[in-house]
Amino acid sequence: MGKFWKDRFDLPGVEVTIWTPQEDFCLLRLKGDTVKKVTCEMKEETLVRWIMGRLDFRARIREGSITLVGGNKRIVDAMAEAIPFVHWVYHDIDNI
Repeated sequence: MGKFWKDRFDLPGVEVTIWTPQEDFCLLRLKGDTVKKVTCEMKEETLVRWIMGRLDFRARIREGSITLVGGNKRIVDAMAEAIPFVHWVYHDIDNI
């Protein structure tokens, strides 16, 4: 996840920590100077859906089911673009 995230999240100097009731980990640990530390808080189920691209990050921030401590619009946009929401497409095989 670290390499995937680093390649997609382009905000130099921002360290991102993820917190859920079951998990607490640093998603992006910087080497060198950290300019800003951001903590993203959510439920475990929400984290899984976001990582799988099944969740609109910006919408969840607006509704309050994800909170971003120390974040701003630029960081929210970068996180939303790093793992974009992909609408689910049902296939006949899904119903078997």
